Amino acid sequence: MRTPHMLTALEYNIYGAAKIFSDADPNAQITANVFEYFNGSSFWPISVDYLNESNACRSAKFAEAVSTSANTTLVVLVSDNMIKPCSLNTTSASVFQILNHADRTQIYPTILGLNYSDMIQPYSKGKNEFIMVLDMLTAAAMYISQPLPDATQLTDELHWTRTMGTFKRNRHERRYQDEVIAIPIGWVIVIGCVSSVFVVLIVGALIGQRVSQRRRLRRLKKKYEELLRTSAGASVHAGEMEPLLEHSEERGSELSKQVEVGSKRAIRDTQFTRYMKLVALFLLNESKRKPPFEIASTIGSFLQKRREWNKEADDLSDLLNDLHTFLLPTMAASKRIRNHGALIGVPSLVDVVAETVCNSLEAKHFIWEGSPLLDELEVVVVNWLGRAIGLPESFLFSEHASNSTGGGLILGSSTESILVALIAARQRRLAVDSTKTSKELVAYANVETCSAFENAAHLAEVSVHMIICDENFRMDIGALERAIAEDIAYGLEPFYVHVTIGTPSTGAWDDLKAIAAVASRHDMWVHVDAGYACFALICDEHKPLINGIEQATSINVNSHFSSEPTPPAIFLWTRHHSTVKDTSKVVTRIVTNTSGGASSYRRNQSSIAFYKPLAKFIHMRIYGMDGLRCRVRKIATITARMRTTLAKDTRIELVGDSPLPIIAFRLKGYDSQRPSRTRMFCAFVNASGEVLLSYATARGIDIARLTITYENATPKYADESCQLIAALISSFEEERTGNKRMRMSESECEKYTNDARICNEQIPFPYTVRCGAMPIEPSHTAETSDNQNHRNAPQTKC
Repeated sequence: MRTPHMLTALEYNIYGAAKIFSDADPNAQITANVFEYFNGSSFWPISVDYLNESNACRSAKFAEAVSTSANTTLVVLVSDNMIKPCSLNTTSASVFQILNHADRTQIYPTILGLNYSDMIQPYSKGKNEFIMVLDMLTAAAMYISQPLPDATQLTDELHWTRTMGTFKRNRHERRYQDEVIAIPIGWVIVIGCVSSVFVVLIVGALIGQRVSQRRRLRRLKKKYEELLRTSAGASVHAGEMEPLLEHSEERGSELSKQVEVGSKRAIRDTQFTRYMKLVALFLLNESKRKPPFEIASTIGSFLQKRREWNKEADDLSDLLNDLHTFLLPTMAASKRIRNHGALIGVPSLVDVVAETVCNSLEAKHFIWEGSPLLDELEVVVVNWLGRAIGLPESFLFSEHASNSTGGGLILGSSTESILVALIAARQRRLAVDSTKTSKELVAYANVETCSAFENAAHLAEVSVHMIICDENFRMDIGALERAIAEDIAYGLEPFYVHVTIGTPSTGAWDDLKAIAAVASRHDMWVHVDAGYACFALICDEHKPLINGIEQATSINVNSHFSSEPTPPAIFLWTRHHSTVKDTSKVVTRIVTNTSGGASSYRRNQSSIAFYKPLAKFIHMRIYGMDGLRCRVRKIATITARMRTTLAKDTRIELVGDSPLPIIAFRLKGYDSQRPSRTRMFCAFVNASGEVLLSYATARGIDIARLTITYENATPKYADESCQLIAALISSFEEERTGNKRMRMSESECEKYTNDARICNEQIPFPYTVRCGAMPIEPSHTAETSDNQNHRNAPQTKC
């Protein structure tokens, strides 16, 4: 059973109220006119405060209503004592200052969104002129307050024309258009007695005042109409705004009458805009709500109220009421875990907008699988991002994309993008020498690279040779040259080298320029895996990470790492687009044979995941290049702050020094036991429910990995996380040295260090390949004990 007061309370909470402050005589005509106007408009709930201060600008009540974020839409000040208006700095409400003098009334409006602050002076003391000015100002303020859309939005009449007509008050006839300037009889007698010259001067002054007043009103009207025109496709019909709270139930019943009997549609077109607006305003309002909650009683009353499933379609307002009253309080009061372990970004409001657009277009059948729109958008966004990160033109689509030698793709996972590059390189090499088999082809990569490379190599059926890294966790160039020479001596064919820019364990990067120089001597395909760098590369300070990119053959970045997580999208560019395009059928066949049906895998996702080009087009348009740069630099600043703070802790040793938002560290001290102290600490932290860290190994060293992946992180939040980690280290050491002698088993460490909330990168295959194809191990390759230990250590998970 619907209760009107519940909807009323909810929508009043969203739209706010109008507050009137007055230091004028309650019996004065101006006071009566103001109260009569706003009490009769029914746009907002009205509250009235009479001020005792001689100067209303010094009133604490008035200052609080104007300057704070109180839920107020309009503030009206009526004064017959003030000569000048108050100087305001408001971002929460529109303000009308009405100053009444013996011979005139002046209105000083401050309307949010219009930047309009000129004084408006009615040219007469008449009530009709005063009401006309208030109509115009109230129309602008009401539009800015963003009321709920209704069925009138579906009409074809222009928004601004209907808006300006509806806000004329119907209770009195408007005669101001044809009104003749009324001059008091006393003035006529005096002017007649003095001279006809003074008559001309006074009439001219009054006409000039009226013309000036009309010009000011026209400027306000023009600004208001421009605002309405710019949002005509998405804004509401301000001209059809009946009092929202009193008539919301009537609108719902009228919409219900329009539905055909037996209709199964949950939301009609006439409700869609209203629902979307209500959800957006509801969520923004809830994010500011911080009252105390009584969770136990709330849950009990909700279970009692919703014991039975409703048979009839319920209005969204009732659902939001339940969220507001029963469910959200329990979520707000529950403990939040600081997730510093995941590499994938946290959803933002931009993700919500993109997902809404994609789902809506598919629901209305504007886009579909294989839609030409997606091909066009893919070319656009691939070129946008490619130019932003500084790729040569040979990697981008030319003006005629169908004949372009360079270009790119948008794929769904790191494994898929690397697989495409591997198979393209394999097919190109086998086309040159048909006597070779795929097993004789060898691909090279840093031992610290992402496990997606080994997964892809297994699926491509090629051999891999993992190259040891130096003290900075970068591929050892000398070891690479020796490995290539030894493999050639064994009769194998080096064909591919994998360059990692941002290893998953420490964020280290290989020397692309030096590796490309070695690969060029053997005509090898050079693929750059810059998945973890991604949007960092659009900033000039990070572009040196890919010095030598002009010598590479292909490159991929993961846009969902440290940025928008929906959908996971990997951009792949290559200088041989036709070769890569020809391999798409091979990749599809491999995925089909592996997953039991590629179409089922791809289609069992939301629309935003399926229409990646459109989603990324929306993301990049809304943020803009400068917006994404600002986001990257903010995250980098927070990461540097946390790195500096953690470095001051004498119990911690930082591992690596990456410019990316990854901080790797270990607990100091010799540790020969297994599991190691660092791994046990990582599991201890994750089991505490306070913070989430991820675990990795680098050169056989167990490390804990900390990341920052969301743009709303603040320096205060970062400092609190560092303090919490320091406190957890103390607790960990106390438990290990105390009577309990804490000792975690290998299975317990595995459970907490590989937490599902951290290892959340999805690979589109029903299994995970741990080590890929059998690596080639030349018997006389010299390795240090540390590197030998690393081969036996668990591989880093992505």
